[in-house]
Amino acid sequence: MDCEPPSTLAEPTLPLDDDIVGVWRWHAFGVVAVAAVAVPSLWAAVPSQHVPAWIRGAATAAYLTGLAGGALFAWIWPERRHRVFRYAVLDAGLVIRRGWLWQTVEVVPFTRVQSVDTSTGPLLRSAGLARVHVHTAAAGASPVIPGLDVDSARRLVAEITARAGADDAA
Repeated sequence: MDCEPPSTLAEPTLPLDDDIVGVWRWHAFGVVAVAAVAVPSLWAAVPSQHVPAWIRGAATAAYLTGLAGGALFAWIWPERRHRVFRYAVLDAGLVIRRGWLWQTVEVVPFTRVQSVDTSTGPLLRSAGLARVHVHTAAAGASPVIPGLDVDSARRLVAEITARAGADDAA
């Protein structure tokens, strides 16, 4: 649920764990590495006698430029993403602010929460982190808090679940 926060809504201030930057970098460099291998493999499938030399040279330059740009992006983007991602559990609900160029503020009222879970993959587990996924009744409005230490993730799940359950009992 993307929306402008009401003027009375407090700004979310809780950051993600700093270790998520390293996880995101590993992931991003993995994508660059796959591209670094896949593109030449595909290019090798094209018979070189049918491709003019200037096209081969331009393609090589574009490939090397793309790899350098991808590596630079993989280094810079995770830090920027971490710097702008904030969340908070407020009386109004869960508030998440994210986005580097296009900023989004999501407000998830506790009455909309259907379930909350945590998940980890190999990279997250190696860093001692977990992802919290809040499932809501609205399609496309199930926010994820991507990088919390495992204990913080468990506490957040317990707090959101308790508040969502308290609304059901009322």
